[in-house]
Amino acid sequence: MPHSSLDGGRFRDIFIAGSRRISEGREYLNSINVFPVPDGDTGSNMADTMNNAVDALSSIDDHSLPFVLETLSGKLRMEARGNSGIILAEFFHGMFLALKDASKIDPQNFVVAISNGKDAAYASLADPKEGTILTVIRKTVDNLTRMQGEIEDMKHAIECMVESGRKSLEETKDEMQLLKENDIVDSGAHGFLLFWEGALMFLKGELIHTALEPLKKVFSGAENKIKRRYCTEGLAHCDKFDRKSVVDKLNPLGDSLIVTGGDGLLKVHIHTNDPDLVFDILGSYGDMVKSKVDDMVEQSAARSSNHQHIRIMTDSTCDLDLKTREELGIEMAPLQVIFGEKGYRDRVDLSAEEFYEKLKLSEVLPRTSLPKASDFLQCMEHLSVDCDRILGIYVSSTLSGTWQVGKKWGDDFDGTEVTSYDSGHVSLGMGMMILEAAKMAGAGCSMEEITARLDVIKKKLRDYVTVDSLEHLARGGRIGQGEKLLGQMFGLKPILRYTDGKILPCEKGFGRKRMVDKLIKLLEQDAQVEGFEGMYAVVSTDEPELADELIRKIKENLPVKSLITGSASPVVVTHCGPGSMGVFCY
Repeated sequence: MPHSSLDGGRFRDIFIAGSRRISEGREYLNSINVFPVPDGDTGSNMADTMNNAVDALSSIDDHSLPFVLETLSGKLRMEARGNSGIILAEFFHGMFLALKDASKIDPQNFVVAISNGKDAAYASLADPKEGTILTVIRKTVDNLTRMQGEIEDMKHAIECMVESGRKSLEETKDEMQLLKENDIVDSGAHGFLLFWEGALMFLKGELIHTALEPLKKVFSGAENKIKRRYCTEGLAHCDKFDRKSVVDKLNPLGDSLIVTGGDGLLKVHIHTNDPDLVFDILGSYGDMVKSKVDDMVEQSAARSSNHQHIRIMTDSTCDLDLKTREELGIEMAPLQVIFGEKGYRDRVDLSAEEFYEKLKLSEVLPRTSLPKASDFLQCMEHLSVDCDRILGIYVSSTLSGTWQVGKKWGDDFDGTEVTSYDSGHVSLGMGMMILEAAKMAGAGCSMEEITARLDVIKKKLRDYVTVDSLEHLARGGRIGQGEKLLGQMFGLKPILRYTDGKILPCEKGFGRKRMVDKLIKLLEQDAQVEGFEGMYAVVSTDEPELADELIRKIKENLPVKSLITGSASPVVVTHCGPGSMGVFCY
């Protein structure tokens, strides 16, 4: 399909594709970040900068080119982070300014636009350094300008950008001594190339994941580069300012100075030992909007000390909250919830609250699908930077194909060794197993010790689920139609138990209070079993009051050593239905 020009909708799509390509390479870019300081955040800064702009696109209805570019430009400049993120934002801002009156992007105005972007990127730095993202931008743009008469359409233009970018990226090794010593390319420059690679893959219809394995090596000469400790950024309302005056005041305070502005805003980035003085100067020009200070010495030390022999990954049906996962360094591959033809990544694109709202408005019940290969691989890439082995713990293989797919991609992963474990459970039952594995991994236990302990828990663990309706379980094939009809005829609120790969009724009641009381009776029986450890978990859906009542009675009546709580993911609710609740123990 020819791409002689790009309208607003088409450019929006390639911008999203390019941003996703940077996100895929986030950890790789972090791992080769040695300039200007080895703080290991270039990939994160570039990905966050671009993803914030992509998020802004989701809320607009006008997809004309001027409005798309205006939306992107404003968000990029407001949310840009770090050296490379701000330079990338300035490149696009300059590019978009040259296209503000265009209805489409064609090869002719594209060349003019990226040339304007190049000038804006260079102008943003007080002391531009070659061998960085600036060099790749300059060489790529200059090469395309020379070829302008030969360019056939926009796909050809971006192909030329990518080809030239790959060549000039490799040349950065010879243009900066630090890169040459470590035999790596500049991190920000590689991020710029990744964007255009993603755009090209979209135009070619080849949106496939290409793993960028993070490097694991100690870079020579890097640690001594942190002379200015704090990466400092500030944004202030300022209708008018003299850029040279700002640069002259801030230059003596540090290095890596970037000063940008426009549309009533002044933005500053600098590496300094005196952030407060920087903010005082910035505040003298106008009211502060936001500020950020990162301690690069701590970041660099954390990057060196964060290594752990084994790290854990799982899927989104574990129902562990984000804070817990982040504290323990657990990566999560999201399953998908599909409404009609629109798919959402569980707990990523769709929160529980958003899911319930969509469920009320949707004329058809949602369905679910396995995590994408790219999500599995991205988790493995993120973890592999800081560990020697990865343990993937997934939802029971009798309920989902997630374990099989995770094992396939784990076996194929070209890097850190991946062990895939079938938890035999779901929701916070699996979540409790993951917490135990993460605790043991943090204590330095071996893979064999961890999986042996998981085997013990798997046999002991009891999973109980109460549902308001059997409709969702029947639709997903988790129970038979006969069981569903009996429940509908008698209005039962059953207590189901998941065991040996089957969901079976073990109690029933006609009211919520009786159902809670019967659950407590079942849990009391479990607590009498030899070897019971007193570990409990309760997961709720859209009726937290019922879960609160159950939690209160568990604490009053049972020998509790630990009790964790959580909310069910949209995928879990899709199969169990609103009004359901789960309780797990071993």
